[in-house]
Amino acid sequence: MSRRVGLSILVVLTLIMLQAGLAWGETPQEKWLKDAKLGPYAPAAEDWQAIYEAAKKEGKVVIYSMSSRVFQLKTLFESAYPGIEVVPYDLPTNTQIEKIKREQASKVYNADVCLLTGGSLIIHDLVKSRLLWNFVPPEVRDVLPPQYREPIMGHHISMKVVIYNSEKYSKPPVKSLWDLTKPEWKGKVIFKDPFRDTGNMEWLMTVIQHSEEMAAEYKRVFGKDITLTTENAGQEFIKMLVKNGLVLMSSDGDIAKAVGTKGQKDPPIGICDYGKMRDVIAGKLAFNVAFDVKPVTGVFQPAFVGIVNQAPHPNAAKLLIKFMMGDKKGGLGLEPWHVPGNYSVRTDVVTPAGAKPLSEMNCWMPDFEYIYYHTAEFFDFWLSLL
Repeated sequence: MSRRVGLSILVVLTLIMLQAGLAWGETPQEKWLKDAKLGPYAPAAEDWQAIYEAAKKEGKVVIYSMSSRVFQLKTLFESAYPGIEVVPYDLPTNTQIEKIKREQASKVYNADVCLLTGGSLIIHDLVKSRLLWNFVPPEVRDVLPPQYREPIMGHHISMKVVIYNSEKYSKPPVKSLWDLTKPEWKGKVIFKDPFRDTGNMEWLMTVIQHSEEMAAEYKRVFGKDITLTTENAGQEFIKMLVKNGLVLMSSDGDIAKAVGTKGQKDPPIGICDYGKMRDVIAGKLAFNVAFDVKPVTGVFQPAFVGIVNQAPHPNAAKLLIKFMMGDKKGGLGLEPWHVPGNYSVRTDVVTPAGAKPLSEMNCWMPDFEYIYYHTAEFFDFWLSLL
């Protein structure tokens, strides 16, 4: 190649990059991060008035949310920040992750914000792949526990717990998770299909990880050591639960209705999102949580929020996330989730009226690293039971 041709190619490449607004050697992602002031370019403090003005020019913000309460968020945000439209999508976590990965691979940048559970997949499939960026408003940084600041900010904590029909039973009809495997509950325990919900997969895998506690509880309930036909007491519990006629449903809402519908003579028990308690408060259903079940009544399910890579409306995204983190009273954009069954990750927010303090909830926290590296193994085991 002649020197003249080489220089011509260099000039053309430089012009192309300048036309795209890129510095020499700069990727579109790097330029977006600089312009959005995210990642390594995040400032110590944010000028929220300037961000609001920039957000109004962007005009809208698109959010993928695993919670239908995103539609309440839309109303609250648009009232607080006129000139910015919230475009909400109610999508399960698994669907969100697949949609984001597919869109990013095709260079289709549609979403700005996502709110989702399933910490193992969020961290490994989105954050570490630079498809989701952490944004922690400086105003809340000091009231967030370290695990909810990095690598992605938490929003609220829910939990999958044992629920029973409170119209039929004046007190919990079970005292142990192992009670669910007894003949009197055959075909009467309902669970959400773990293929449909990472939270239920995490629930089962967390039980497996706590096999020692499950073995000790078995001995307490049955008065003898557990005899294993699987690798551990956690797996044995799951196997016995399935053999006892475990009923799989597609949503927590369906489980809450199946358990909590009034007028039932022989209602089932469910393992369900504690946040569905809002339907009880509204008078639609009659169920309660079996708070004292041993060794635990359930498993925590944190929800996380972040800005999607190369979001087209980054200023509106920042403003929405700041709003979603709420205030000390659980107001602003936190209001839809400030109800019994949900807890803000902020340490300075009051407990929702009518709820137990988070510290009194007898639940296990998922180990996201363990879950990520043992998911395939778990599903092999799960499929062997069906």
